[in-house]
Amino acid sequence: MFNTVVESVRENMKAFFANIIAIFLLAIIPICIVVYGYFNFNINAALFTKDTNSIAGSPFYYGMLSNLGAVFWACAAAICFLGSNVVLFDEAIKTFFTWSFLFSSLLLFDDLFLLHEQILPVYLGISEVVWFGIYVLAMLVYIVKYRMILIRGPYLYFLLSVFFFGMSILIDIIPFEVKGEIIIEDGFKFLGIIYWMAFFYKLFMVQLRKS
Repeated sequence: MFNTVVESVRENMKAFFANIIAIFLLAIIPICIVVYGYFNFNINAALFTKDTNSIAGSPFYYGMLSNLGAVFWACAAAICFLGSNVVLFDEAIKTFFTWSFLFSSLLLFDDLFLLHEQILPVYLGISEVVWFGIYVLAMLVYIVKYRMILIRGPYLYFLLSVFFFGMSILIDIIPFEVKGEIIIEDGFKFLGIIYWMAFFYKLFMVQLRKS
């Protein structure tokens, strides 16, 4: 009995320290990027670490909708991450949540670091239209592959999300002159993010009640 308890404690401690190390290694990556940029390119470290508005001396409300969008992207990704790790969920649902976590995280990083607006077109020579085409293709594959889960879930939220995203992309690709165009484009995008997050929250709760 005593030996069993000792062995159990030992295994738990191994798992605990393994998790501590894994979390540390994950957290140290962005810090290493800051250090690399500072010492190799002489970039002011504050440009990496401080808030953008603080650096630019801009009012707090600059980028408000974009920042809120990033928060809700992160909420959606967090919900999907939890869903992919709930032991009681069946494997199909867990796989769905895993891919949804990766997709939501990609969209989050796209928004935060301007992937399709700066990094891809400026540094990699990939136009926004091509990137949007990749997004559309990925979304179609995602919908076809997981259509049964989507249909059986709170699909109205998902359909509203796709609709609003589609309208935002359409306005971005097809130029037209109208007062407040940016409000319409980014407003549609924000609504898409909200319904995207709401869909995964509702689906997660439904699956949790079933378990």
